[in-house]
Amino acid sequence: MKYTCVDGGLAVMRAVLSGMVSNVAYALLFVLLCFAHVNAAENDVVLVVNGEKFIRADLEQAFNVFLPAAVFHGGVNDEMRNKYREDAINFMVEQQLLYEAALKNGVKVDRKVVDAQVESAIKKYGSKRDFKKALKESGYSYDNYIYRIKKKLVVDKFTDEYITKKSRYDDAELRSYYDKNIENFKRPAARYIWHILVETAANASAGEREQRRIFAEMVAQRAKSGDNFEMLASQYSDDDYRVKGGLLGLVHKGQLVSQVEEVAFSLKDDEVAGPIETLYGFHVVKVGKQVEQGIVPFDKAVIKLRASLQENRYEAIRREVLEERRKSAVITVMDSEAIKSEESKK
Repeated sequence: MKYTCVDGGLAVMRAVLSGMVSNVAYALLFVLLCFAHVNAAENDVVLVVNGEKFIRADLEQAFNVFLPAAVFHGGVNDEMRNKYREDAINFMVEQQLLYEAALKNGVKVDRKVVDAQVESAIKKYGSKRDFKKALKESGYSYDNYIYRIKKKLVVDKFTDEYITKKSRYDDAELRSYYDKNIENFKRPAARYIWHILVETAANASAGEREQRRIFAEMVAQRAKSGDNFEMLASQYSDDDYRVKGGLLGLVHKGQLVSQVEEVAFSLKDDEVAGPIETLYGFHVVKVGKQVEQGIVPFDKAVIKLRASLQENRYEAIRREVLEERRKSAVITVMDSEAIKSEESKK
């Protein structure tokens, strides 16, 4: 692959080579139609990939892949641009390389599908005239926009047919992987735990700590007397789990502070204990059913296993496609600010 850095932007080159941005959220770029007002002409080129020109408006939209909320607030400020520029450039390069791979494999989209998306966009603006005005303000012409919609749909179709579908594992493959890697599915002893924290400050005096202990005693006594533990946690707990009624979930040994864990795993099902003193304050716990150490059954592991393996295979196939395209790619990155920076060092 040949790079021409018009700006001397070596950091940009490293980002393009890294291949670290995925295709996730590309569909948001033009369908949402939240254009940034960049005051840039359509010939304001910032990147060229194998002769395909990308303008500053494209860069603004690429920024919004990493900062989608910025689209709704009038674009991306200078600090964000500096931070995410390399990622945005790399994203545009990858999309172009995927588009070229799609064309090489004969991927096409029906013009009716393209027209339907354009018509949908126009309706959101009320009229074609207002839509074209919004496009112009963002740096796009109408024809330019349609071309980019087509490219997006082609890339989406290629990704689905040549990457996503090839990433799938059937049940036999998953079972084989599970059987060969059974050691990875060992499950330590665990149990469901609910928790209330009556927090004490690190610099609390002995008197202040005693007051918190007395308060924790009151909360614990109410829980032991049958008051709803989740309501107590929601009302009195000082940790973030109060919004879930104090539920920590299925907790394995080794996940809690030792004083709390020792008590929690010694209780009977549905028993309440506390207050338990730690550096953080005073803890009240309620426990549920204990799950003994063992092997996670295949039918319980298969959903997460499928997702994990398919994600890994997806990334591997996508990376292979991109690396093959990069071998002969000619990429030119324009950046006048980087030129000024390099010149100032001379």
